[in-house]
Amino acid sequence: MRPELLDLEMLSGKRTFTFGVEGINDRMRRFLHKKPPEQDILISLEHIYSRKPRQIKLFFIITGLENENDCREFKDFIMKLKNFKSKIIARLQDDYEFLGFWQTFLLLLCNSVKTIKDPERIKKDQGDIKRDCETNNFEFRMSQDIEDFLIGQHIVLAGFECFDVICEFARKGGYFSGENIIGDKTFAYHGLKVSIR
Repeated sequence: MRPELLDLEMLSGKRTFTFGVEGINDRMRRFLHKKPPEQDILISLEHIYSRKPRQIKLFFIITGLENENDCREFKDFIMKLKNFKSKIIARLQDDYEFLGFWQTFLLLLCNSVKTIKDPERIKKDQGDIKRDCETNNFEFRMSQDIEDFLIGQHIVLAGFECFDVICEFARKGGYFSGENIIGDKTFAYHGLKVSIR
């Protein structure tokens, strides 16, 4: 909402911008207690687009609580961004540096009891969002493998009750590499689900 500050950033050489958008639409942002409505996000992005950025990263959170309407609104948002990008590239078509510009949509997974109870739902939402991004020429990345996320959340929910499952997982050669869970994830996931009950 302060484009003059953006101009100062551009003067200092900044060409990559990151937005923590959080929820995939206004309803989910309200649920996550995040304020920016879609209209403010679009205005901010339009200011940045018009100044020829090299890269824009948008971070979203999938909670597992999204419904069909939320996913549809996210797809509409993607289409609005695609239109912004097309209009600006058409205006600046002789600026070859700008034509190399790209966007990354990085999705983070959020703690949610419903997510744990319905892992297939979060996998479906992630697949739909990935498809909508990639079919509109936006890069899509997940911050974490869904299976790793679910195992981690089960450990949090189970607490000390999951100690035996984790020990057995380690005995079978399983471990955390610092980025990913390596080993028999099916064994870990099902054992942890039992620990929570």
